Amino acid sequence: MEAWKIILMVVFGIPAVISFTISYRQAKRRGYIFHNTWVWATKEQRARMDEETKNKAYRLSKNVFFQLGVLFVLFGIHFATMITLFRYLAWSMIVVVIVYAIVQSVKDGDFN
Repeated sequence: MEAWKIILMVVFGIPAVISFTISYRQAKRRGYIFHNTWVWATKEQRARMDEETKNKAYRLSKNVFFQLGVLFVLFGIHFATMITLFRYLAWSMIVVVIVYAIVQSVKDGDFN
């Protein structure tokens, strides 16, 4: 295998591992909540947030980070094997992640 393929596999492998780790921690309700309702809230608002709001934020964050991990894996496989199918799957996954995040945020009422 050529050196540039190995480098690209590592470049896409590290973010994949990080994304899967964050997704796992979000599933266990551990760590920082990567969600707009949490990021932009003041400390007082965070203290008053009910469990349902936190559950929705953790769930959305978990799903998005898992999908991003899959995206990085697909790009890594594409560059390692140069099979075009994986590139198309990766680009399709980008659309899925964006649509999922927007639909879930609108459904949960974050844009009201």
